[in-house]
Amino acid sequence: MYCDLPILRRCCCCLPLRPGLLVWGYLRLAAATVLIFIVSIILSESVRNLCHYITSYITSCVVMWCLLLAVAIMDAIFQFILLLAAHTKNTKLMKSYLCYNIFMFAVFIIVFFLLFVYLVVTFGSPYYLSIDWLLECFIVGILSAVLQFYIILLVRSEIRKQSNDGYVTFGNHDGNPKCFMSFGNPTDTTPDLQRLTIHDDAH
Repeated sequence: MYCDLPILRRCCCCLPLRPGLLVWGYLRLAAATVLIFIVSIILSESVRNLCHYITSYITSCVVMWCLLLAVAIMDAIFQFILLLAAHTKNTKLMKSYLCYNIFMFAVFIIVFFLLFVYLVVTFGSPYYLSIDWLLECFIVGILSAVLQFYIILLVRSEIRKQSNDGYVTFGNHDGNPKCFMSFGNPTDTTPDLQRLTIHDDAH
């Protein structure tokens, strides 16, 4: 049984696809920039403490902040790619952003599942906080996964929209009028475009 994903026409039922993705990209880029700034300050302080007190806890904190900083920088780079792809209607850049989102979605699902299993296993231990905290983590994780999947659908819909846009050009070179009809993105140079050429040899 074959079931295709839905093609969305609008972002959040109000904005067109491309402007909606632009708004999302600018918001994510601003958030990633702020996160990079905050993590950089915390990381520098942790490294300073590590130089005076070498402990396993401080070392693990430095490693954790380094990983978070790398993820934030990578996210900022791909948000910039999204903005560039949306402004220039570049299908290849949009596909690379889609692959990034699918990869991060899969990583998030795996990490969330492992973390939730760990919290359930340690339920009732002295280090466990409360059932309310477990419920809050579960709700936040589900909402984050739904949001990431929705962004994947939006990006995929925009790629399909750009791929289905047709254009017609007319040319009159050397007194030989021609009509070109191509189906696909005019900025896409991939060779799989369908082209219909009409020649008029009448002079």
